[in-house]
Amino acid sequence: MSYHIKYFLVPLAEDAHGKGTIIRALVNSSGTHGNLHNKGPHALTCPCGRAFDSYVFVRSFQEVEKKDPYGNPRTVEQALDANDPDWRQRSLIILPSHLVLVDTAQIIQLAKRNGFNVIVAHIILRQNELPQFGPILEQEWDTRIECVNSETDNQATRDQQCIEIGRDLFTKLCHELCV
Repeated sequence: MSYHIKYFLVPLAEDAHGKGTIIRALVNSSGTHGNLHNKGPHALTCPCGRAFDSYVFVRSFQEVEKKDPYGNPRTVEQALDANDPDWRQRSLIILPSHLVLVDTAQIIQLAKRNGFNVIVAHIILRQNELPQFGPILEQEWDTRIECVNSETDNQATRDQQCIEIGRDLFTKLCHELCV
């Protein structure tokens, strides 16, 4: 028997919420170490031995991918195709996003159309931020994970919180894959 479970993970937050650190920690949790400041393919292996053939974006779609190298606008699908023509066959895509309703709707539709389970990991610094996520959280995500990266002035504490969130997300993905 053979099956292929595919996940599309969207770390969701505005700037300065720790998305990049969380993503690097998630990738590092699999034992993969390398240049995690750049987007690219990664083989992420769970403790059970199963692997995610992944493509990981470290920067939000709106920061880097929404425009081509010439400054022309592009869709989520055009951005994915330009970066990784094989993205549809991968087990895991990680594409962070800001709180842009039209972009997240496009991500969900495209991911589902290509057989992915779509997970949003919304990152909040303070509970009073949660209402601004409302319209996006109402969209047709398969799973919603709230990640609380409590606001602090201590950068080391904040980085450690992000690392723990990244490890927890990796554990959740592995649990889905290994059960």
